[in-house]
Amino acid sequence: MAKFSEYDERLALRSYVWQHCTDQMTEEERRVGQAISLRGKLAHSHGDTYIAEKFPWAFSPEMDATLKEGPEAYLDGVVARVLPSVEINRCPACDRVVRTPVARLCLWCGHDWRAGGLGAAGPQEDAP
Repeated sequence: MAKFSEYDERLALRSYVWQHCTDQMTEEERRVGQAISLRGKLAHSHGDTYIAEKFPWAFSPEMDATLKEGPEAYLDGVVARVLPSVEINRCPACDRVVRTPVARLCLWCGHDWRAGGLGAAGPQEDAP
C-alpha cells in the first residue's frame, strides 16, 4: 500500500470513483463493492463472525466467482468502465486527483484555488 506522501494515480482514481461516482455504477457493481468492503472488515475482525452472519451473500460462492481475479482487479475494472463518463476534479497546479468533486485545495501540493485563496467565502470586509 502506498504511503500518503507517495501519489499513486491508479489508487487516487480508484478511491475517487468509488467514493464519488457510484451513481455511474450498476447495482451489481455497487453490491460487489460492498462485498469487498465487508470481506476486508471481516479479515480484520479478529475472529468476530457477526459480519459473515449478517451479510452471508457477501461470502457466497457466487461472490467468490465474481471476485476470482481478486478484489483489486474488480475495482479497477469498474473504474476503467466508469472513468470516461465522469469528470475528475484535479489540481490545476500539479494535475493530481483532489479529494472530492468540489475540493479547491490540493492536499498533495498545497495549491489553493478557492475564491481569493482565502476560503470559500473570499476576503472578509472589515466592520465599519
